[in-house]
Amino acid sequence: MTDEYKFRNMAAYDLSFFNEVRNECRFWLHDPTEYSLEQCQKWFNTMIPQFYIVERNGERIGYFRTSNWNREHHLVSIGADFHKDYRGKGYARPAYRAFMEKLLAEFAINTFFLEVLSHNVVARHLYERLGFVEFSSREHRTIDGVVIYSISMFRRLHHLPGFPYEW
Repeated sequence: MTDEYKFRNMAAYDLSFFNEVRNECRFWLHDPTEYSLEQCQKWFNTMIPQFYIVERNGERIGYFRTSNWNREHHLVSIGADFHKDYRGKGYARPAYRAFMEKLLAEFAINTFFLEVLSHNVVARHLYERLGFVEFSSREHRTIDGVVIYSISMFRRLHHLPGFPYEW
């Protein structure tokens, strides 16, 4: 079976899955707080986030976060977290590609920003393989005496009709 990735707006019925994934990934996030399902539901109802559930061959495997949409300049900030059963199995790279292609096709978004913490070496390597380039870093927090930096990266898809971009 060929891998097929689909993305849909996160809905209230996804919150238990979302909260489980988010909490198990919290060490790698800018906010490492563990949230209850009740807190998650309150956040969802208050903030109405633009998050997307990632499905692979019909199963939920993770979610994408989007923020700072600027349609005039064709850019958005993105990030993703995947369920522990799907990490390290090669799903993130094609999911990122498919998600960025979706945003390009549907919203003409061709510039993507993200932030990654310096101790998340696996994610940094993924982003570099996807063509993201570091453009700044700042001290974020200290863990056990080690300074953790927040690294800002971007990727622009140069896509014009007849001139495909390179991955």
